[in-house]
Amino acid sequence: MAVIVDAAVPRPGLSSFEKPRKDLDPLGFAALAPLAYEACLCSCRDGARAAHENRSDWCGCWFRAVRSMRRWGNPGLGSLLLLSLQAAGLGYSYEKLREPGLEHVMGATRTLLGLCGPRGAKYFYDALYMLRPSYLGRLSWAGLPDASQKQVSISIGLDSLAEAASLYDVVLRDAARLMEFSLGVALPVLRETQCLAAGVEKTTYLLAWMLDDFLLKRKKGRSYRELWLQAYQGDEGAVRRLYEELGEAGPGAIADIVVNALARRLFESLVIGDSVTLLC
Repeated sequence: MAVIVDAAVPRPGLSSFEKPRKDLDPLGFAALAPLAYEACLCSCRDGARAAHENRSDWCGCWFRAVRSMRRWGNPGLGSLLLLSLQAAGLGYSYEKLREPGLEHVMGATRTLLGLCGPRGAKYFYDALYMLRPSYLGRLSWAGLPDASQKQVSISIGLDSLAEAASLYDVVLRDAARLMEFSLGVALPVLRETQCLAAGVEKTTYLLAWMLDDFLLKRKKGRSYRELWLQAYQGDEGAVRRLYEELGEAGPGAIADIVVNALARRLFESLVIGDSVTLLC
């Protein structure tokens, strides 16, 4: 549901059903929804097992979904990673503590990221090589192996990889640091808005201002922080300028973080009964 709601909300530089980008078919997001469901179900069950066995393969659940997704390009590499990790944390918390409190889920993500070990890091490199995102070789900037090579020897765990790559990758930074951006910053904003579509817009602008997307700056040669802040504050003129200036170079990693927050908000509405309106 989070994947579909996210794809239904137009924002500057991001593909949506209403304003599709040439390089991202919005039908890919529709195809992503069942893959996200399977990845999350698999990860949640794995997280529950990990509470007893002290080992985890939720990252394998994520990788299999990514492999099935590749026919559509790359509509959800980062969002699937965060959703799978959050789902694993949910299963772990339910099994370990018998309740899904947000702080417990956030804490469990650190444990589960570490339990994937070097196998998780290898999954990550295989996924990058398979989908070839624009930043493919940039991992080497953080002292990691170049992901543009098919055969890469990985000796560190997924947790160490995520921490090192967080230098430029905000999705991995969120994963490595207890989901502080998606569940610590974005989620409270979504909780404040009855209409999730409006909340998704507002949250995207806030995170884009806070994080000042490194990859977007490289693509466009400048920072858009001031415009993102103005958009967050409700300035429609700033939103129009962002649409005009960004074109099809958007804050995709920010959208991945918003999807993860949106999933938790929808979970809360279903479990706690705090009703929301999806689109308005």
